[in-house]
Amino acid sequence: MSKDLKNQDSREQLSLGGLFAAEPVGTAPKEKIVDVPAPKSPEPKELAPMLQHYVETKRKYPEHLLLFQVGDFYEIFFEDAHKASGILNIRLTSRNKDDPDAIPMCGVPIHALDNYLPKLLRAGVSCVLMTQVEESKGKKGGVSREISRIVTPGIRFEGDGLDERSFNFLLSVSFSSRGTGALSFSDVSTGVLRVVEVESIDELLDMVQRVAPSEIILPSVIDSIPVEKDEVWVRRVRAYGEETGVRVLFRPFERTRRESLAERMEKLLSGGVPPFVSTLGQEAASAVTALLDYVDDVSFGNTPMLSEFSFLESGQGLVLDAATRRNLELTETRIDGERRNSLLFRIDYTRTAMGARQLGEWLLSPSTKRDEIEARHSAVEELIAQVDCLESFREVLLGVRDIDRLVSRITTRRAMPSDLGALRDSLKNLPKFADNMKRCHSALFEELAARFDVLHDVWERLDEVLVDEPPIKLVDGGLVRTGVHSELDRLKKLAQEGSTWLIELEQRERQATNISS
Repeated sequence: MSKDLKNQDSREQLSLGGLFAAEPVGTAPKEKIVDVPAPKSPEPKELAPMLQHYVETKRKYPEHLLLFQVGDFYEIFFEDAHKASGILNIRLTSRNKDDPDAIPMCGVPIHALDNYLPKLLRAGVSCVLMTQVEESKGKKGGVSREISRIVTPGIRFEGDGLDERSFNFLLSVSFSSRGTGALSFSDVSTGVLRVVEVESIDELLDMVQRVAPSEIILPSVIDSIPVEKDEVWVRRVRAYGEETGVRVLFRPFERTRRESLAERMEKLLSGGVPPFVSTLGQEAASAVTALLDYVDDVSFGNTPMLSEFSFLESGQGLVLDAATRRNLELTETRIDGERRNSLLFRIDYTRTAMGARQLGEWLLSPSTKRDEIEARHSAVEELIAQVDCLESFREVLLGVRDIDRLVSRITTRRAMPSDLGALRDSLKNLPKFADNMKRCHSALFEELAARFDVLHDVWERLDEVLVDEPPIKLVDGGLVRTGVHSELDRLKKLAQEGSTWLIELEQRERQATNISS
């Protein structure tokens, strides 16, 4: 336990009652700016500076679990400590145990965070990570801390417990008194964003089940008009969340104009704004905007770029409700809820995480379009007939990493140097993949080959700049090749040959000054 905690006076204790008693989910207008009513006693100023900071931060984020770095641990206090200890099955302790108002606390080692954080997210808990931004050794007074990131069940990246072979969707829902509505859902780790319009509550619930989100956003108000929590569609979506353990939160929605949404999408989409944006209804535009607003708030300005923004037609895929999925054991077995021995596990011979996610999506929402089904069958038939071509595809794909999630980490500044190397090495295989497609003659392969971009310019730039084996961490240095930047080369030489340079300088100065010692 850190000295910050051990040396606090007993008068700085604080009881649990009411300190973080946030209003029920849905009453907060926006999580980033919410203030919880101040408790009558004691006030945060009665606490040590570190815990004052903890309390002030927690009040701004009452619906999130606050993990507060103290030395080599993330400490959790007060009511959050009770919640976290139960979910993580770790010991709940306290400060000044003999005090009747001792502060409950628990903690997890920073180096083991990747083991504990996924458990919290799977339990539907979102987390704020408050990190020390300066060394505590030898420092007098308090240590500065800042929020490094917010992680929610629906907004997370690799390292936050993602299943690489499944999508992790955040879903927003908007529904009108006319009986029509829309859903928007996104996997920020892959850059996928989709929207679909529905014409009934039943259709809305079918789509929610089809998406199987990790987190759902509902409107608390729409254009300053409160949304009643007992409305039928709200109750049914909340019931779905309770049954499945999915986190449901409420935020303000606005009737967004299509023009303003198009302007926003221009900044997030590299391939241009798709034409369907100009025809979206108010509910659809509102649902997309609310989802993007939430991602913006959680990402602190590092909003992920989008690789895909698509409009799904109602009835485009066969809807399989939760009971059907469970009874048919499509993605998990009924006995233990594990993927192993499910239908998807038995048929998944994909070589990449991207292919596995696509296969899972097709299995849970089979196409209802005859021409699309026949095109896929023809492509499969061709590969079965040309085994050498099939094996060539599979061999090339062995060298392709999860490009979608690599790009997402890079655009949100979460990437490690090794991620850049993995992207470069993956792109190197794309020309071979394109050549294989040109050997196939089914309509689907010909269509894909015609619009396939091997991204040679991106690969060439990465290969020109990066060393063959990029380091794991940026602080390790040695990421950029020699010859790329003259000033960088000079600084690297100074760092690597500094002692030699000093000796040479000493010799030159001796000769210039005739001073031998």
